[in-house]
Amino acid sequence: MELTPTRFVVPALIGICWFVLAAVVFVVPAHWPVLGVWLVLLLAAAAAGSAFPNLDFFGRSLSRRPSAAGRVALTFDDGPDPEYTLQVADALEAGGGRGTFFVVGQRVLQHPEIVAALVARGHQVGLHGHTHVWHLMLREPSLIADLLAADAAVHGATGRRARWYRPPIGLIAPPMMNVLRQWRLHFAGWSVRPLDGRVDDPSIVRQRVASAVSAGDVVLLHDASPLVGPPRRPPALDALPGILDDLRDKGLAPVTLSELFDEPAWFEEDDVFEEERRSFRRGRLQLGVWATVTALCLSIALFASAGRARAAEPELPPELVAAATSLAANDTVRASFTQTKSSVLFVEDMVRTGTLEMRRSDGRLVWNYADGVAFLMADGRFYPAGKTAEEAGAEGALGFSMPGSGDFTGVMQALFTLDPKAVATHFSAKALGDGRFELVPRQAQARGLFAKVILQVRADPVTVESTTMHEATGDTTVIVFTDTQTGIEIPAERFQTPAERSAGGK
Repeated sequence: MELTPTRFVVPALIGICWFVLAAVVFVVPAHWPVLGVWLVLLLAAAAAGSAFPNLDFFGRSLSRRPSAAGRVALTFDDGPDPEYTLQVADALEAGGGRGTFFVVGQRVLQHPEIVAALVARGHQVGLHGHTHVWHLMLREPSLIADLLAADAAVHGATGRRARWYRPPIGLIAPPMMNVLRQWRLHFAGWSVRPLDGRVDDPSIVRQRVASAVSAGDVVLLHDASPLVGPPRRPPALDALPGILDDLRDKGLAPVTLSELFDEPAWFEEDDVFEEERRSFRRGRLQLGVWATVTALCLSIALFASAGRARAAEPELPPELVAAATSLAANDTVRASFTQTKSSVLFVEDMVRTGTLEMRRSDGRLVWNYADGVAFLMADGRFYPAGKTAEEAGAEGALGFSMPGSGDFTGVMQALFTLDPKAVATHFSAKALGDGRFELVPRQAQARGLFAKVILQVRADPVTVESTTMHEATGDTTVIVFTDTQTGIEIPAERFQTPAERSAGGK
């Protein structure tokens, strides 16, 4: 079977969707809205595959054969019509051609003699469903029942079983393709569609066909009055003589689909098994699409529900809000600190001292340790502070990020400046009394770093006195701040990354 690149679009999207779903669930839950993007992409691909079956998203369609030099296939849907179908056949034969008629089972039962005449005169007959209901493509049992009725009608009229099928309205879905594979039916697509069911002017139909047709094309036309609505003379009937003249001028001969693709028009009578046709198995692509859509929808619903639940949690304690509001009036902070880290990996606690400087407007921090090491935290990454890109080296100029935390800047703003929005975004809080507050992570970024954080806030003047961080690793880091100054002038170059410092930016 010929494979086309489009056959891999939907499977590739399914695979990417599951990768993104796993990444969101296990790594970055805060990015859950991206699941909606992939759900939309998958559904858009499925919709395109349904509306444009010639893309072969869900399976092979016989819609064009470029190697068929000098031949085209004219196909006609929705018959047989007691007034128009045989007129169409007459026009085809007058032009030296044969066509393929996709017939509706209910109409075949009303006019079996027309279908028998088409076959006797050398035309091909294919199935177009029994009731001409497009949504049967979504459920195998309904589609099978419809096909069984249509096949029985054609068999009763011709004594033969058609091997070609074109769906009503031209829409498909994985369940339909599963049934067609099970029945071993050829899916009849098209490459030229003048939309003659929507226009009444035969000259427009002729012009659309003439401008698009070439060797190997399959042209989709109609030979019958609509099944629903007021009676209407099919414009293809009056356009057909001109279409045949145009084909002749291009050196093209109209043949049946069977002749164009060198595929049988009929099954051998002993090659059809009723029991096999009545059963069905859902295909892997169909199961993959449904499972992926279901998983994405459920995940989005669960994340959204969790977000609403978090939004409904109690607000920050009034004392913490008051302290945060007071600190928010100052754009800069400078404080001395003593940092003590306790860990099962160390025999003794690690103690370091230094100075912290912070700019609230962009959440940048500079840690100046007494041993001479200085780090700048900017936009969630760490850089060597006070160095140009050349002095920092390639790795230092790029900076490095903290594992397990995407919005590290926001977390640090919450802890060291009590930015109200940052605290509410990353933590739930409760007052412990005497200016002490317990912060518990609400989102993955903070949970990747901390189990909980205890803040000690000084009342007059309002400053963060100490931060006790119970880390996700089991370590505990206590930072005690002294000599805190707020609202002071700090040179902007102190907060520049190595790249900004080299470029002279601020």
